[in-house]
Amino acid sequence: SVLGNLALVLRARREFAEGESIQREALRVLEVSGAGQGADAGVAWLNIASLCRDQGKVDEAVEAGVRAVAILERTPETDPWLVAAARMAMGRALAAAKRWREAEAPLLAAWTALAPLDIDARRRSAALLAVFQLYRDWAAADAGGMPADALESWRGKVRAFDEANPGVIPEGSY
Repeated sequence: SVLGNLALVLRARREFAEGESIQREALRVLEVSGAGQGADAGVAWLNIASLCRDQGKVDEAVEAGVRAVAILERTPETDPWLVAAARMAMGRALAAAKRWREAEAPLLAAWTALAPLDIDARRRSAALLAVFQLYRDWAAADAGGMPADALESWRGKVRAFDEANPGVIPEGSY
């Protein structure tokens, strides 16, 4: 836990390579202790996915995201937020790899899971913004290849969420 928290601090400080190294060490400790397939390992893979994406290592980020989702989806009683966060990490990694269609399903699943939950609006907004950002980036790269009207539809959802939850969505996000 301490190593994982340190990795998150390093990510916040934009020290991505060191954060990844620390998070991988935390994962190694979990694996040696026999907990390499539990929820803590799923969270470690989720964090590795984000740290790799931050460094532009998109193939590694995708692989780590897939592992995070696989572990957290099969771990009983996992917090729905963690499963959604893993899906977001995987979806964002796929989007960073410009694998738009593949990114769509996990990002939509994360939003679908979080939207109705009575949890902090910032947590829910992360999934909403991830979907919107997918469509925004996809439209910029290949507007003809994405679902018709998806970008404007999701922009409207972000705007409505922003109006219902003032101050949660960062200014200029949509």
